[in-house]
Amino acid sequence: MSSTIERPERVPPFQMPEVHVQPPMVYVEPAWEYRHIERKLAEQEPLSEAELNALGDEGWKLTGVVSDGLAVHFYFKRQTK
Repeated sequence: MSSTIERPERVPPFQMPEVHVQPPMVYVEPAWEYRHIERKLAEQEPLSEAELNALGDEGWKLTGVVSDGLAVHFYFKRQTK
């Protein structure tokens, strides 16, 4: 009685079937930082377009503007890195 071991046939790498594995999705709660700029109307001009563009280049987004009659308050936020 002879025993033979069957070995699976090796498949060359170029004939291997492609396997796509989807990486897991991990939700990360965004973190924000905030900036407040106050301009007193009696002493200063409101933020200019150039100043707003410079803040935008730094990643700041204008989220609110409030005027109390004496000053204008600009509120910005950006996602922390």
